[in-house]
Amino acid sequence: MVTIRGFLTAIGCLMVLLSVSITPAAAERRVALVIGNSGYRNLPPLDNPKNDATLMAQTLKGLGFTLVGNGPHIDLDKLGLESVLQTFSNQIQGADVGLFYYAGHGIQVRGSNYLVPVSANPAREADVDFQLVDTALVLRQMEGAGTRLNLVILDACRNNPLAGRGLRSADSGLAQMRAPEGTLISFATQPGNVAQDGTDGNSPYTKALARTIRRPGLDIFRTFNEIGLAVASATGGAQQPWVSLSPIRGEFYFAGAPTGAVTTPSPPAPQPDPAGQAWLSAKDTTSVAVLEEFVRRFGDSFYASLARARIEELRRSEALRRPQVAAAPPTQQPAQQPPASMAQALLRRKPGNIMGAGATFPYPIYAKWGGAYQKETGATLNYQSIGSAGGIKQIKARTVQFGSSDVNLPGSDAAASKLVQFPTVLGAVVPIFNLQGVPELILDGPTLASIFLGDIKTWSDPAIRRLNPGARLPDQSITVVHRSEGTGTTFIFADYLVKVSDRWRARVGANTTLEWPVGTAAKGNEGMATTVAQAAGSIGYVEHAYARQQGLKAVKLVNKDGVAVAASPVTIQAAAAAPEWAGSSFEQRPSNMSGANSWPITTATYVLVEREPSDLNSSLDVLQFFAWAFANGDRMASELDYVPLPANVKAAIQRTWADQIRTADGAAVLR
Repeated sequence: MVTIRGFLTAIGCLMVLLSVSITPAAAERRVALVIGNSGYRNLPPLDNPKNDATLMAQTLKGLGFTLVGNGPHIDLDKLGLESVLQTFSNQIQGADVGLFYYAGHGIQVRGSNYLVPVSANPAREADVDFQLVDTALVLRQMEGAGTRLNLVILDACRNNPLAGRGLRSADSGLAQMRAPEGTLISFATQPGNVAQDGTDGNSPYTKALARTIRRPGLDIFRTFNEIGLAVASATGGAQQPWVSLSPIRGEFYFAGAPTGAVTTPSPPAPQPDPAGQAWLSAKDTTSVAVLEEFVRRFGDSFYASLARARIEELRRSEALRRPQVAAAPPTQQPAQQPPASMAQALLRRKPGNIMGAGATFPYPIYAKWGGAYQKETGATLNYQSIGSAGGIKQIKARTVQFGSSDVNLPGSDAAASKLVQFPTVLGAVVPIFNLQGVPELILDGPTLASIFLGDIKTWSDPAIRRLNPGARLPDQSITVVHRSEGTGTTFIFADYLVKVSDRWRARVGANTTLEWPVGTAAKGNEGMATTVAQAAGSIGYVEHAYARQQGLKAVKLVNKDGVAVAASPVTIQAAAAAPEWAGSSFEQRPSNMSGANSWPITTATYVLVEREPSDLNSSLDVLQFFAWAFANGDRMASELDYVPLPANVKAAIQRTWADQIRTADGAAVLR
């Protein structure tokens, strides 16, 4: 049976806790305590925590936080650490936002996490309670302060400082921590792992944190998603961010809301769809007639499967209550009642909590859907943003209820692992360019591949002129910019080129990291955009959402039907709606699809669930959550710059559930 105990949702070796009721920044009183321990007397010293604390103190002060002591506290012993914690506890009483930041040694012992003062010198496990500071003390002080928003940030797992001391219960990194109600916990690397201290004066996480929270217009979900992506990029994927999430009502912006946005403490939750609303009223009825009327009115909805199962259950119960005509012979064994389907089992209780893990790309929207879903149903979603490979590994091991991946599994792999996959939201990759005096540029797939192969070297090449007959293309060398680190963005871009260019397929192929024939390397979307902006005559590629947010100049591409289109939510949805993808089992990616309005480099993020569920109730909890999200979550997805699935794809997904997800005896879970 799949369980969800001990699992959290992911993003850093920093920990962030957020209360669920948040006011706009303009009305907030923000209080922060910042600590950096570098100069350990009896343990290995650390170079950067004092620098990290100084950077964070300056950053937070600039964002309107009042600092305890008016600056960072450096190299605190146990008495000093406990003393400033008490001062902090007093000062955050009645504040809107309380923030605790600690950089230095952190350790897990017997599953609990401890901050390490510079005076610590434990020789045995009994010393831990007297010489270290339990992180639970920090949480208790903040939870009791009545703040509307609490953040606890721990950059505290850079190595195991107690290694070799014979403390058998001490382990590297930090232990998983369950987020209290209405909180978000973020680690800079996965629990049990060691984060990098940094080689240029600051740790990768604190550097990304300080830079990202200064960006206006990023809500809390996008902030920590961007921090996680930046850390993974800066460390070449060696440090994978991690977040534990409890739903957050309202919005919080470190550096202010987007221009024209209006934030409220608690925006109204999305209204359920008519079928869902009707089902809430009908699901507990004992009248077969009422349920049959529900099926008549909402027969095409997800809830109709539950209604049909409820009808069968009521009829079976009625049959069991009827008197028997004759008693069974004394030697005959009692007849066994047929096993209930998953849908029937679910009818006996409310939706349950859900545990998932995987790709970082969909984390913000899963978090937002989860918050709204909890408000409506009471069920919670905990999602670990540990990367696609981790999500696939965990669902294959059956340690989560669903896995998530930005790259779909080959059909043979999914079949061998007894998994069913389906998309949840769409994205895209767009080429961006820097050509003075050229406001619009059109390319087709083969020409784009030739540019990135180095076969086309100047903007005045006949192949480019043919596609842009009215443009004043300069006789200028092309500077190709590509990603320096392994990333799904590169895979999606290269996978498209494989489909449209035999030369690209033969010479380069598709992967998250490539042997690039030509070009300049840049880290992340931000590095790519900066390099292209600074290099005249350059071309690169970024995620569509990033290009849209930053107003970057993007290439129009000639699609499979020979039409030049710009990337937009409309053209991305059009690609996904193409019958060769919407009518498939989602084993291929939705790039280079047919349709006059289709954007060629479209992609999706996928969920993986058990084909033969080991826990019927928890498996159908997942399907209910995503059915709810498909019915109610499009507006939330669009607000976060995701592209919702078109209606025909959503219908195909529910057919996939009905056709492929079966009980151990082969019965359909949904009918």
